[in-house]
Amino acid sequence: MTLAAGRPLLDVRGLTKRFEGLVAVDGVDLAIAPGEIVSLIGPNGSGKTTFFHCVTGFHRPESGSIRLADGEGARELVGRPAHEIRALGLARTFQTRELFGRMSLLDNMLAAMHTRLRARWVDAVVGRRATREEERWARARAAEILAMFPGRFPPERWPEPAAALSFANRCRLEIAMALASEPRLLLVDEPAAGLNPHERVEIMETLQAIRARGYTILLVEHNMRVVTGVSDRIVVFDRGRKIADGPPTAVMQDPAVTEAYLGTEFDVA
Repeated sequence: MTLAAGRPLLDVRGLTKRFEGLVAVDGVDLAIAPGEIVSLIGPNGSGKTTFFHCVTGFHRPESGSIRLADGEGARELVGRPAHEIRALGLARTFQTRELFGRMSLLDNMLAAMHTRLRARWVDAVVGRRATREEERWARARAAEILAMFPGRFPPERWPEPAAALSFANRCRLEIAMALASEPRLLLVDEPAAGLNPHERVEIMETLQAIRARGYTILLVEHNMRVVTGVSDRIVVFDRGRKIADGPPTAVMQDPAVTEAYLGTEFDVA
């Protein structure tokens, strides 16, 4: 897909979401260009996850627009269910790893491809040729994606249940599953949470490798080494509002950003 020069891939305007009078997201504008890695940061309760839920169809905002560009123009996402938004090219991960624990690593990947597969269950029962060919394609594509995590998911591990994976590998598998839906925009929610310093470096390398393959990434993350290490831009939320948006160095020197984090455990050093 080729977009017109200067057109954002994701264009959010005036997004507002309330919960019983509490304004969780307050008139937010945010544009993301193709090929960017943009990190969304802010104190706990600042509206980051609610923003993710609105963009991906888990919450419906009270007002505003969310438009995802394609080769023909831009599609409005507000009002569409989450599965339809995923099919349009927007995938996400979650703070709590959303895997099918009893299913094998490979079956998790194949399940994540459902928006890209056309065969019906009855086609599989009767063993139609097109279904067999689609299954071969899906397995080959799963292998290609898993190869983006060198040494982590060799073919001999594919039959293992996802629940047997380490915490870090469950995080990697969830990212792989999101990529399996062939998204144009990948939303990644706190991928470094619970990881040790070495694993955080690997996650940074993974995100950069994903971007190098042409993906666009919107990231929510609390670890500032990860955020400043991978981001083209940092967007800061505080109390549901966007208070800063720019290159990492400029944003982290912004007095409004420093003030927003005073008295929290968030490390802006």
